Amino acid sequence: MPVGRKELERWSNAQKARSRASSAMSEMVRAAHANGTLNLSNRQLAEIPEELLRYNEADAQENWWEVSELRKLDISHNSLSSLPEALFQPLTELQVLHAGNNGLSSLPRSLATCGGALSRLNLSHNRISCLPPWVFEDLPLLAHVSLDHNLLSSLPPSLCALAQVDTISVSNNALESFPEIEHLPALRTLVLSSNRLSSLPDTIGALHNLEHLELGHNRLTTLPGTIGSLTSLVRLDARENSLSTLPTVPCSHALAELLLGFNKLRSLPPATAEAAPQLAVVDLRDNAIESEDAVHRILPLRSLRALDLRNNELRGVPAELGLKTTITSLLLEGNPIKSIRRAVLTGTAREILDYLRGRLTDGQAPGGSGRGG
Repeated sequence: MPVGRKELERWSNAQKARSRASSAMSEMVRAAHANGTLNLSNRQLAEIPEELLRYNEADAQENWWEVSELRKLDISHNSLSSLPEALFQPLTELQVLHAGNNGLSSLPRSLATCGGALSRLNLSHNRISCLPPWVFEDLPLLAHVSLDHNLLSSLPPSLCALAQVDTISVSNNALESFPEIEHLPALRTLVLSSNRLSSLPDTIGALHNLEHLELGHNRLTTLPGTIGSLTSLVRLDARENSLSTLPTVPCSHALAELLLGFNKLRSLPPATAEAAPQLAVVDLRDNAIESEDAVHRILPLRSLRALDLRNNELRGVPAELGLKTTITSLLLEGNPIKSIRRAVLTGTAREILDYLRGRLTDGQAPGGSGRGG
């Protein structure tokens, strides 16, 4: 059957489009030969271009000694379902790989050839359900690992081989456990939010340089007592769990944020203010706090700016809270407090603090009981 004119035109146009795309890709690779950086993000790629697989080959317009080693590769936000083994074999000096927002379910073994240089690995928003041990064993220089929004149910113990890792982010996966993590001396940020964790290893207390610990939206019923050893912690977020007890808070003079909302807590540890004297933000909303002891335990905090006690079982708050003039946000709604009229209870922090100070001025005994106004 003879080929019609329209079919020939479509074929010709497709050939021209492929030629233009190939030419554009060649230009991008040539630019990368000069600066060592190649950005192929958001280019609707379904497979790795041949030009990238031949990266170390100089074209007719270049001399071989002018080809710089590729040090940064961004292939994020494409439609890649796999990466060929041939991709990483020539990229022995690769330092940064961004491969997030694709459809990857596994990694080629050849990625290990980058082990002498690779320090940043972003594989977020893919479909990876399992990481083989070699990923961490053969990439020992990793400093930043992002695995958010994948399908991981566990991580290999070889994670602890990363002596230089600064950040590990594994949020929005299906993690049910986390490996022993005592051998991560450089770790400063650990993000484990939105998983299925019901417990944490006691060895987490060995992370003495950890500054940010994100544990929100898991299934934790308590935290290991060893969190008291996290002496560098700045922020602890354990919101949206099932915490009924908190054995201690991190003994950290750097701790500024303690976020424990949406749990089942009835109080705070007795020495909260002594352990973390610089706390500025305390979130205890939507818990089961009945006793004013929880509030008394944070009264010594001199830098407290925000206190959220919404939706608990408090029947009163200490009048001494009115002396905390550093507070700019104080939320008490949703508690069965009868001693403060609703107009004040739902008002601004200043209005609540003024009211509480007034109770002290009137000579009312400290505590939550007393007359309304």
